Amino acid sequence: MRTLRLVAVNSLAQVVGKVITAGAAVLISALVARSLGPDGFGGFTIMTTYAAMFYMAADFGFNAIILREAGGGEDRLKDGFSKLLGLRLVYSLVLVFLALALLSFFPYHPMVKLATIVTILTIITQALYSTANLVFQFKLRYDLSVVAAAVGSLLNLSIVFILAQGQVSLIAVALSYVAAGVAMAAVALSLVKTLIGHFQPQFTPGEWLKLTALTLPVGLTLIFNLVYFRADAFILSFIKPSVDVGIYGAAYKIFEVVLVLPTFLMNALYPVLIKSFETDRAKFRQSVRLAILGLAGIGLGGAVAGILLAPWGVNFLYGGKFADSVLPLQLLLASMPIFFLSSLYMWLLLLLKRQKVMAVVYAFGMITNIALNLYFIPQYSYLAAALITGISEAVILLLTYYLAREWKNENPTT
Repeated sequence: MRTLRLVAVNSLAQVVGKVITAGAAVLISALVARSLGPDGFGGFTIMTTYAAMFYMAADFGFNAIILREAGGGEDRLKDGFSKLLGLRLVYSLVLVFLALALLSFFPYHPMVKLATIVTILTIITQALYSTANLVFQFKLRYDLSVVAAAVGSLLNLSIVFILAQGQVSLIAVALSYVAAGVAMAAVALSLVKTLIGHFQPQFTPGEWLKLTALTLPVGLTLIFNLVYFRADAFILSFIKPSVDVGIYGAAYKIFEVVLVLPTFLMNALYPVLIKSFETDRAKFRQSVRLAILGLAGIGLGGAVAGILLAPWGVNFLYGGKFADSVLPLQLLLASMPIFFLSSLYMWLLLLLKRQKVMAVVYAFGMITNIALNLYFIPQYSYLAAALITGISEAVILLLTYYLAREWKNENPTT
């Protein structure tokens, strides 16, 4: 019962936080969309999507590996956090320069490029926030993570709301994202200090290389996952007019809010699965079965409700100019059960120390997604992008289900 209570409390904290952060994100999108229309919102989608492409590269799965290796050792947490903080500072700066260099090859409007350049700075603040989450997850204090994220989101919303009273510009919106990121990272790190005391980043290149080698399969998996998750928007931006990007971006903004729920559930459940896997295999198998039933049920119920409410939701948030966003949103929401279950099986593969094969699976999913989008988007535009998102994730689910099937065994190979 205590285990279920811990999972429930931490999941609830994340859900409450997500209501705030996701609500703020959707309201920001609505304010920008109503001010700029589908064409201008296409530029906003490019700006935010490009920076987000590098968030997962900054994460690189370091938290999950350090958490697994630390086990229940409090004494190893602070040392691991300090080393990870140093690594993420250097790594995020490298990613910022890489993002700036790559952006020069994209044929976007100068104003969109300039706004994107500003938003790229959030790679650093996101990396710092991700590092703080290592401590919050270890301590099962996701309520503190939520506080930091909520501060940043509400600040961002407040700035954009003020801007919307006049003439919204992409540059001003980009600056609001940077200000919000700084606030979020500062609050998160100050809360970490209350849990582990004074800390400072450690710069240990030798240990960074060892950690990177250990994390490489997980990091590549996350990057492959994100690329295929975001590739459709980039392909649309190259092949179709910005109006199409804006219509699909409006639908996707709602969909990505929904997909945070299984991530939150698995963030809370993963430390519990680690402990039961090491001490009580019967309890571990029971927890996995409950997770499968729970995630499938929530995903299916959410899909049905979302499809029915999609027309009202799009009109309420974005207005009549975005009526074309309803169908792609419904197609995306239909894949909810698939995404909910694939989240569980990805973490099971990590727990079973099958990171290398997991990276191969997500690389295959990425290639499949990009190939299908390149073939079908020229003819069917954002409708193809929405449908292919679900098909690609179904491929991932089938492969991970097969590869993680040994969790059912009495003594799975580790």
